[in-house]
Amino acid sequence: AHYYFEKALEKLDPRKDSIEISVVYSNYAISYENNLERALEYNFKAINLAKNNDSILSRLYYSRGVFYFQNNDNGPAKKYIKLGYEKSILGNNTRAEGLTSRALAYMYRQENKRDSAQLYLEKALNLCERTKAPEICYSINVELGEFYDEIGQYNKAKVALLEANKYALARNKNFQVFTTYIML
Repeated sequence: AHYYFEKALEKLDPRKDSIEISVVYSNYAISYENNLERALEYNFKAINLAKNNDSILSRLYYSRGVFYFQNNDNGPAKKYIKLGYEKSILGNNTRAEGLTSRALAYMYRQENKRDSAQLYLEKALNLCERTKAPEICYSINVELGEFYDEIGQYNKAKVALLEANKYALARNKNFQVFTTYIML
């Protein structure tokens, strides 16, 4: 994959194609997800090129947070995912808003900060209701179901998981359907 990233970079003009180059660097960073130092290096290059594009920055900051999270460094992970969340709103990037709000809810759940987790889950659910995007709505409802299960609100958990299942069925995602049935 790195060979093709290099070929793409050779063909792009930095004076005219900064966003495209940023996307290549972003993909380069993701290809190094098991090497934090290299992933952050390429992610940083992508961020520098997308400085004026909040929509793209939202995804880049989210990715940076995920790199830290995968390396069990939750402080910077939450910082960058929050930054991604803020940029997603500024850049009107609903997909990134869904990803970041769900990730923040998950992180707050892990810290037993249920009020904060619920706040981000509610924001995410509102986003689902606005967009009706199946991939966003599925993951948000699964997270919501797990949250309600943790706090002993089993009926609400069941409703959220059945809602997730509805979105999985709409997308013909059999594994997701199977997963939500197991969770029920």
